[in-house]
Amino acid sequence: MSRRVQASRGILRPGIGCATGVKLVLLPLLAVLGGCVSSGFGLGDDGLDRSLVTGAVQPAPAAVVDTETRSDEATIRNAVTSANLETLGGGTLSWANAETGSRGEVATIVELERDGVRCRRFRVSRESFQGVALFDGETCLTPGAGWWTRSFEPV
Repeated sequence: MSRRVQASRGILRPGIGCATGVKLVLLPLLAVLGGCVSSGFGLGDDGLDRSLVTGAVQPAPAAVVDTETRSDEATIRNAVTSANLETLGGGTLSWANAETGSRGEVATIVELERDGVRCRRFRVSRESFQGVALFDGETCLTPGAGWWTRSFEPV
């Protein structure tokens, strides 16, 4: 009688093989370890270190931001007022402030007359440690006093 026939009649009974023995040993072990994991061994409230405290990084004080912005504003005003609009020909004008580390480009400069005073409107980009921003500004020439900034506002 062949083994296949014997197995189908239940005559052949396989013994406990190596794979079955390993399963019998590992199953109880896994059940015990699973209980440790499900109970949160080492991850409970007792394991937390509550003495550590973290916090958010505070933004720079407004006075520092204003000082940097004013310094950059003065640098941009100097670049805009010293630019020769004829040779610039509608191109961009780069500027950089060594004091603050800021830099950018003046995209447009338009000269106009306002109440008998010569002014220049401009749009400028500003790359600083605070990020990248666009500003619209206007600077005017007062006889005897020089150029002053009429407006400098973020877009």
